[in-house]
Amino acid sequence: MAILATLGLDALPDILERLAEEEQLEARKRLLEIVLHHGQRAVPAIRKLLQDPRWYVVRNGVFLLWKVGDRGSVPDLRRLLHSSKTPQVRAEVLKALVALQDPLWLAALLKEVDSGEEARAATALQVAGHIPSRELAQALAQRLQEKTGMRLREPSVPHLLRTLGQIGDPVALPALLEVLQLKQWRYPFPLGPLKR
Repeated sequence: MAILATLGLDALPDILERLAEEEQLEARKRLLEIVLHHGQRAVPAIRKLLQDPRWYVVRNGVFLLWKVGDRGSVPDLRRLLHSSKTPQVRAEVLKALVALQDPLWLAALLKEVDSGEEARAATALQVAGHIPSRELAQALAQRLQEKTGMRLREPSVPHLLRTLGQIGDPVALPALLEVLQLKQWRYPFPLGPLKR
């Protein structure tokens, strides 16, 4: 590690390529540490990873930009969020936008939740469960309250309930209690799983 770090920025493209190919977790961690050792000076090389056709390389690039604190990459990350078809990349982008304190992170996350695509919504809700934000909990609780009647059957509802539980903000309690108070005789589908 010391030798690779001493080689400086000239070795960075090769280190990033090795990181893309490395399968052993411990070796990957060491390579990430070497890249992060260069800090902001590594940003131009890291940004090139966002153009790579391999999704896992793009995810590495997003993670590294987040870890070096490159707020200048936020516009590129927003574009990537909307263009990527890969859930792992979209999840990493959402985490990066939050970590980089993008003022539009909440709007971007909610747009994913409201996309109408089950996979996109599930990915966004999975990330949301790890963000301790009252504003986010309030927005998700509101979405839960809007899913009345037959809309409770939508695939996003269990994810929504789980996410509100993970965030753990009391602002969601009224919406959660409403689900618990639903009467089974009014619904032609089982409410047990949702109540659990």
